[in-house]
Amino acid sequence: MKNFQHTWLIKIGNLLALLLTLMGINSCNNNVVEYGAPYAHFQIKGKVMDSNSKPVSGIRVDCTINYPYGEGSYTDTLATELTNESGKFDTNFSYESISGLTVIATDTDGINNGSFEKDSVDMKITNDDYKGSKGWFEGTVTKDITITMKEK
Repeated sequence: MKNFQHTWLIKIGNLLALLLTLMGINSCNNNVVEYGAPYAHFQIKGKVMDSNSKPVSGIRVDCTINYPYGEGSYTDTLATELTNESGKFDTNFSYESISGLTVIATDTDGINNGSFEKDSVDMKITNDDYKGSKGWFEGTVTKDITITMKEK
């Protein structure tokens, strides 16, 4: 009788572990806004140039936001894109309403297109930047920037 109860307890425990795992995996997507939460669409586009105003391809561009945490902060990457042959990038993402973000340009292809130092641009987002808000949708923000990277 003990063996029968023990077997059923193990099966029930495994079933609960599976259900909790599936629920945890479902909640890990940072880009999905919960039902009923205010959100906005963002389009951050631009161009990466070298110091001679020539376009640089193959540069990774990250759109990030910093949140205070304890005595420090943590960074959340909202979108990542590589520049094309013309040095252009175009990122699109949905997120909660924010007042600013940081765009970071990183040379990840080695010396293929030259060697460049990492650079970043802090971007302010004001209430006037949100266009077409309606209900929980707080609008669309479109920003266009140029990043000039320094050669190493």
